[in-house]
Amino acid sequence: MKINSFDIQEKCFSIRFRGLDFHEVDAFLEEINTGLKALEAESRTLHEDIGESKRQRIEVEDQIPSVLEIHAGLLNAAKTDTALLNAEEDKIRFLTNAQ
Repeated sequence: MKINSFDIQEKCFSIRFRGLDFHEVDAFLEEINTGLKALEAESRTLHEDIGESKRQRIEVEDQIPSVLEIHAGLLNAAKTDTALLNAEEDKIRFLTNAQ
């Protein structure tokens, strides 16, 4: 059973001749303990996931300058190739018109 603060707040114990039913109280406290252990485990897992996500983000951010540099190099190479192709086309047109 998943337990929340409402369950704890609304829990009523039977009253016996000399007070609360200790078995009932112990059982409820064990239920709370089990629920809290599950929450603690989930919290640890989520914190580990957050830590891993932060490490991955840092790795990606560290790679951005290199990627931008590669991109700029490819863009310049493409511009150079385009200029060379245009010059070659102009040369062919000039030679074709000269004949």
